[in-house]
Amino acid sequence: MLKFLHLADLHLGCMHSSLPPDIADELAEDAFRVLYRMLRFARDEADAVLIAGDLFDSATPPPSVFERTIALFGDAGVPVFISPGNHDYLDARSPYLTREWPECVHIFDSEELSAVKFHGFLIYGCAFSDVYCHTPKLDHFRSPGSPQSVLLMHGDISNASKYCPIRARDIANCAADYLALGHIHARSSPVQADGGTVYAYSGCALPTGFQDEGDVGAYLVTIDKKVSVEFVSFGAHRFIDIPLRLNGIPDPVGRIRELLSDHSRDLVRLTLTGVPERPISHSELNTLQKQTFYLQIIDNTSVTHVDEYSLAGIVKSVAAERGYENSTALRLALAALDGEERPQW
Repeated sequence: MLKFLHLADLHLGCMHSSLPPDIADELAEDAFRVLYRMLRFARDEADAVLIAGDLFDSATPPPSVFERTIALFGDAGVPVFISPGNHDYLDARSPYLTREWPECVHIFDSEELSAVKFHGFLIYGCAFSDVYCHTPKLDHFRSPGSPQSVLLMHGDISNASKYCPIRARDIANCAADYLALGHIHARSSPVQADGGTVYAYSGCALPTGFQDEGDVGAYLVTIDKKVSVEFVSFGAHRFIDIPLRLNGIPDPVGRIRELLSDHSRDLVRLTLTGVPERPISHSELNTLQKQTFYLQIIDNTSVTHVDEYSLAGIVKSVAAERGYENSTALRLALAALDGEERPQW
């Protein structure tokens, strides 16, 4: 029997440059806390950790990122296998080739699939040597069947891709027990190919932006008489998209507070649409920031019924005189009061 933690796409060293510096710094710290929890979990619950590429966000991560990473691996107390991906590909400056790693870490440093014997199994892996790889590396590959085997790869399930195409027919013919995949950040459910191989993307272990919405983590894989796969979350900050149409909601701010009540650790993108019963002020929107780890508000609402003596009413009157859209004029006016050239909601 073999039990391992299948993870991918941590992107350690990701700068999160689109976020405020303090939020980006916290995400960078949280990445190492999550990696620590993964390794501790694997030490207690698994025989090994398999990382299917993009451990780092670049081929040459900052020295501080590298040093913290190998310090965690060195203390992990569990073997780690890595197949470098298209972000942390092997080149002459790669720390995979130029730096010393803890003895518990095995790096697959060849473009071709190669194997390591572990716990009576063969673990196969390979590496990107550049950002792109057009070669289908499973072409004509077939595991011997005995001993049992696991493939660790970074790539696209596709007939043609610049990120290591992995064709369905090659998966069906590979005769491996499990194909641990990385590169696609959305977690996929395990699938059994025609030839019996179970394959899955574990999804990104750490989110890099709102494109990586929802829970992230890793798969705990057990291979015995059959293959079982269980998703495990490790408490990383989540990116969450929340759309809200404000038509017919008498207390829009109260409704927003309700929606945000369960997202204190999340990064939330709230998109407002429709026609609110009353305008929502910039200051009201700012008070909502405290309910989440980070809140981005996209205000696509339209303003129709406003008091003529309110700020919105005055803006509406001026907008009518000058031919502006009401919502555009109101956003510009509120932003001007805050000293901004244009709204940043």
